Parts: sequence; C-alpha cells; structure tokens
Amino acid sequence: MFRDLVGEKPLENVILATTRWGMAAQVEPLRSEEREKEFCTSEDFWKPLLDRDSQYARFEDSRESALNLIMSLVNKQPKVLQIQKELVEDGKNLIDTAAGNTVNEESKRLEEKYKAEIASIHKDMDEALAARDKDLQEALSKSEESFQRKLDRVHQQQDMLRYEQRDEARRNRDEQEQLTAQLMSQLNELKKQNIGYEEALARIRANEPKLRREQQEAVDAKIKEMNKKDKKDKTAWQVVMSLFPLVGMVIFSLLGIPSPMGIDAAAGA
Repeated sequence: MFRDLVGEKPLENVILATTRWGMAAQVEPLRSEEREKEFCTSEDFWKPLLDRDSQYARFEDSRESALNLIMSLVNKQPKVLQIQKELVEDGKNLIDTAAGNTVNEESKRLEEKYKAEIASIHKDMDEALAARDKDLQEALSKSEESFQRKLDRVHQQQDMLRYEQRDEARRNRDEQEQLTAQLMSQLNELKKQNIGYEEALARIRANEPKLRREQQEAVDAKIKEMNKKDKKDKTAWQVVMSLFPLVGMVIFSLLGIPSPMGIDAAAGA
C-alpha cells in the first residue's frame, strides 16, 4: 500500500524509523533488537522498501534524535509521489490510482471476511436460542455488534473511494444534458432565421478567421466534400450537423447566432 502511494523513485527519500528505544533499553532490549531485525529482513515488513534505497533509523525518544532524522532528509532532492502524478498529471479518480485500487481490494477482502463472521454468529445464535443459553446469546450479540461496526467502517471507506467517481459521472451527465439543451436552442434559432444552404456557407466563410488553422482546414475539407454532392434540397441544418463534430457549438458563432456560453471568445483559443 505504501509503495503504491509513494511510487518507486521517491522511496529513496523515505526513512523507516522504530520508536520507544528509551523504554526498550530498560525493559526488553534483546526482544526489541529481534523485532528490529525482523522488520528490516522480512518481505512482509520493510525489506522491499529498504531494497529500493529507503533508509532505516532508530528514533531514540529525544529531540536530538528527531532533528537527526529530519536533517538526513534536508539535502535530498524532492520527488513527485505516485499518488500526486496519478491525481494531478494523469487526472485519475482516487479509486483508479494504484493506491486506491489496493485500498479497494483490501476493503473487499475485509467485507467478505466480516460478512462471513456475522453469518457464522447468526448460525451460533440459532443454536444458543434453541438451547436457551442466555449467556452465550449475549456474548454472540456483542460479537455481532463488533463485526457489524467493522463492516460499517469498511462500507464507509468504499463509499469515500466511490464518491469521486460517482460525482464525476454526475457532472458529465449534467454537462451532456446542458449541451443537448443548448444545441436544441441554437437549432431552433437557426430555424427561425430561415437561413439557406448557400447563405450558411457564406456566413461560415466570412467568420472562418475565428477558427484555429487546423479547424479551418478541417472545415474547408468538409465543405468541399458537401459541395461535391447534389445541392438540391440541402439546408443550413445539414451544414450544422456536418460541421458540428469538427468545431462543436462554435458553428453557431460562425453562422452569426450568439452562443449562450460565449463560444465566440473561445473559438480562436
């Protein structure tokens, strides 16, 4: 999880520190050193991070020890964390990042585990009820409440991860509905003005400088393609539908129909 959050390269700027050495020296020094060795050599703990140039240190429960840890990082070059790159540069939702995926998979595993525990408790509760064992019923009830709280926390975590995804989907849906409403409004205005095919092309030609060069080239190519076809019964509406995929709502600005979103200003951006 930590490696998914930080990424590979930034691990060289990580210090893994053990604490409470002041107490350990007085109570269980040998046991503490054994645990320290286990942390540093076990694949289940810090070894994968230390193999990627992370550092290990002891925090000696003193101000001097804390300052030494901080000073060891002062001259290191800052690194962009993987979670930062994925969220900012790649524009991913939290649930779609490597760390988010790890958390999501772990939460699914815990969800299945807690549900199985609760199901087992329900089975034991039925047996306790049949035996009229009130003490066992009470113990099972408390155990069920404990696992239910854990399950609720897992569900809250899952909701937090999915909220951003649902929120983005809702924003995209709202934007699509707004765009559709604007398009219909502009088409109605086009119908009111009763613009013909040739007049529509003339207006577009006159306003083409508003477009970027690559847009102008695409529009010109499309108009040539349209002109090769039989012009009989051609309409301004057909012009709009042909050019809309190339320039979007800007097409109405080219036709002299004001856009409700200020597309005129954005056309040549």
